[in-house]
Amino acid sequence: MKRSIEELAKERNISPWELLEQFHKAGLPHDSVSMEITFKEWKLFLSHVDEVREEERSKEQARREVKPIDNIILRIIVEFVRMLVNFVWAFVGLFFWVPLLARATTTFSIAIFSSVISGGSTYNAQISLDKATRFYISGFILINGSISSVINGKYIEESNAKRAMLNIRRVLFEALFSLIFWSVTAMAIARYLLG
Repeated sequence: MKRSIEELAKERNISPWELLEQFHKAGLPHDSVSMEITFKEWKLFLSHVDEVREEERSKEQARREVKPIDNIILRIIVEFVRMLVNFVWAFVGLFFWVPLLARATTTFSIAIFSSVISGGSTYNAQISLDKATRFYISGFILINGSISSVINGKYIEESNAKRAMLNIRRVLFEALFSLIFWSVTAMAIARYLLG
């Protein structure tokens, strides 16, 4: 049974000439004069396409893999960067964590009070409090895990990379809230100390 190359090209959303060119690249037999191919030739072509796709997938995966660092000087540089980033996070993370924890604790307390009175759920407040509690330590875990994967040459998961994309509105909100929190706290401490 022969099928028209126009039909097959239409199924694949490409022109018949592109399909013939792919056939030619694959080294598969085809009758370009009659523009028809047999079912066997088509199956052979599809298996070739699958092989090419698999090869492209493995090349893409190889590009995403991180090569292990063997050079001692590079390891020293990477460890220095790890210490530097941990040092910066110790202060920046704390700047964000304390206000986040205060807000989550307040929200949770209000949710408990509301739940006791009206019988509502505290689920969202529980999730918020859990995330706030883990925030500071999670930063160190993320830093050290990322740098360890660079040193050991572990595969970096694309799904994790997508999840790590910054949500700029949330970052700006948290920065503004933290700035207001620390400003109010500093004024309260100054007022207490001065008088």
